[in-house]
Amino acid sequence: YERGEFEAARIAVDAIEPGDPLREKADRLLARIELGESAAVAGDRRLLVGRLERDAADADAAIGIATIDAAAGDYGSALPRLMPVIARGGEPGNVAKSRVLTIFRAMDDEDATRHWQQQLANALY
Repeated sequence: YERGEFEAARIAVDAIEPGDPLREKADRLLARIELGESAAVAGDRRLLVGRLERDAADADAAIGIATIDAAAGDYGSALPRLMPVIARGGEPGNVAKSRVLTIFRAMDDEDATRHWQQQLANALY
């Protein structure tokens, strides 16, 4: 995604009034664009996997892989990879938590979202 496209999409979504039936879909689309933008700078997935295989505590690699997977719509792979990073806390945990919240906005499966919201609560507390 080009930065300008993301900004244009954000402006268009912001123009939709809260309560408008299109707002929820527009917010979901904006979250997906945001994930795509983040994935574009996350790095090469294969290299990130290699880093994580060498060091299972490499939070940046885990976040990068999860971001790439989420941008591809594979939330079932992305979310479980982020929960241990959140549980460890610190700045990587904050980044992972922010990424999870973006994924929640992107998801359109309410049952799966509720399940992962509970997992997030467990990781935080």
